[in-house]
Amino acid sequence: MPDTHDTHEKSPKPAAAPRQAAADEVLRARPVKGEIDHAALSREFMVRFPKIRAALAK
Repeated sequence: MPDTHDTHEKSPKPAAAPRQAAADEVLRARPVKGEIDHAALSREFMVRFPKIRAALAK
């Protein structure tokens, strides 16, 4: 087993095909029904993303 890497043994992988986005299809979010607890939502995001809390504290 050789201890060097020979790049000529294997051919490179083919490039990925470009993604085909459907121009006529637009994804839309549905509106939330009912009341939103903005304080609880903010607390949840601050726990999930501590770097944001640190940036806001500066």
